[in-house]
Amino acid sequence: MSLDGPRRLRLPDARDREAKAQALHLWQQDRAALLPRQPFLARLALQLELVPVVDDRLETAATDGSRIFVKAPWLLGLDAEERTFVLAHEVWHCALGHFVRGVPGDLDGWNVAFDHEVNALLRRDGIALPEDAVYFPPCEGWTAEAVYAVLKDASLLPERGHLADQHPNQPDEATGEESTFDPDYAPGQLRDAAARGPVRIAAAARGLIEAGVSLPPHVRAIVERSACPTLPWTTLLASFVSQAVGGGASWLPPSRRHVWRGHHLPSRRQPRLEICVAIDTSGSTKPYLPAFLTELSGIAGSFGDFRLRVLQCDCRVIGDDTYSAAAPPDPEGFELSGFGGTSFLPVFERLAQGEAPRALVYLTDGWGEAPEKPAPYPVLWVLTPEGDPPCAWGQVARMPREAIIRGGTAVLRDPRGSR
Repeated sequence: MSLDGPRRLRLPDARDREAKAQALHLWQQDRAALLPRQPFLARLALQLELVPVVDDRLETAATDGSRIFVKAPWLLGLDAEERTFVLAHEVWHCALGHFVRGVPGDLDGWNVAFDHEVNALLRRDGIALPEDAVYFPPCEGWTAEAVYAVLKDASLLPERGHLADQHPNQPDEATGEESTFDPDYAPGQLRDAAARGPVRIAAAARGLIEAGVSLPPHVRAIVERSACPTLPWTTLLASFVSQAVGGGASWLPPSRRHVWRGHHLPSRRQPRLEICVAIDTSGSTKPYLPAFLTELSGIAGSFGDFRLRVLQCDCRVIGDDTYSAAAPPDPEGFELSGFGGTSFLPVFERLAQGEAPRALVYLTDGWGEAPEKPAPYPVLWVLTPEGDPPCAWGQVARMPREAIIRGGTAVLRDPRGSR
């Protein structure tokens, strides 16, 4: 069957569909074979959809964070070891959130840096690397950001090898008068795909721990960094604004049983956290959004009882939701929106329309316009490691330099020393 258009497009025929079925069967077998060898990696792989395609826009393999696409005829030409490498390589790309990391403008440099980060992990996992795979022994343990900081000054980049995948999320343009177009090849960056990485990592780790399987040290470090908030929220909120909890100026209202004696003793009522949290979803914070969601979970987990009003805003308020202990925010199901310009004004304008919050925590990189006058309630600007306060008022907390980009394990630290 053909489709008319600027270029003659052919849908996969019966032979192509058979190749897709064979490729899927082989890769599912490869994935199952990983279970006894690399149980953590296999559990990550089981959370992703394998999608063999026959499409001239895809030369090898690619991922959009939730699905792994592979060109079926190409995969069928690989041996078992090579197929396992490609599968494991794509799985780690998803877990590390490489589709939201990096910056535009130097795709080649970032591709090489991402490949090193993944391939270094594969070596630790006992997965054989092809001889021409990107791997820099002196950079063992470095993140892609650290490797890129070195590579961007180099005039030449190494070849990525014959099993290199295609990192861009959008399909390439096919060439030739007639091209095969497979509707199953439809990569696209899902809005919440980055936030799912830490959730998948935590789920894979939890399943193994419950089964009595110990995690390798490098995997345990990734799990800990991807699952834990970087800020001590209980202490931070206590010092930030005590009136946000318990409805008064203290963490717990006094016990009425002892007031008649003149003793103002704390009651045994569970403290209740009531604050507003704003998440900067502008384009500049895109790499940090998974980290923001993790910090949001940390805020909610600071107290047994809470009521959080969560606003999403780039240059306008896009989301306004309320969560409680009975209905807490779910990182896996949390949908992020925005990715445009930046302005903090809409959040303050929205909050001025009703009852003022007891306190506002704003997760941001600080690059935007803020009100000139202080808000009539406490405001805590929680900044990314390189962010700057957007105004001269409010308190400031900074995510540590070791803060993790929650879509992966990007430690914001220069391996050659602090800057």
